[in-house]
Amino acid sequence: GDPATNRALRNRIMSPFEVPLAGALGIGVLVVALSRLLLTSSELGAVWVAVAFAVVILGAGALVATRPRLSANVVAALLLVGALGTITAGVVAGARGERVFHSLSEEHAEESEEGDHASDVPQPIIPGAGGIGESPDQEGEG
Repeated sequence: GDPATNRALRNRIMSPFEVPLAGALGIGVLVVALSRLLLTSSELGAVWVAVAFAVVILGAGALVATRPRLSANVVAALLLVGALGTITAGVVAGARGERVFHSLSEEHAEESEEGDHASDVPQPIIPGAGGIGESPDQEGEG
């Protein structure tokens, strides 16, 4: 039992599991936070939120790529601020609740309750095509 040997052995065995699990957990938290934010926003607002999120990610990547001597502390600070901002926005959006979704069947039912005005539009009658005003047994007569 040398403590230094135990620590080295533990790091060698556990690091291949800990690092990917921590990364997957972090990504999962960010995905859930962003989904809450998108579900709370209006339809058009969700598009703008997604575009803004993509621009921030692209901008941070471009900043890191164009400055090769950027210290690891600055990169870590950028990631931390971005992650905390996303998680905070997701928690606030989750507390606010999702927007109300309407299914297509509900919208169709509302339209039929209001009266279907599509029947008011005159339909063309095409001979032989079985159009409105012709019964199927009248096709070909004439």
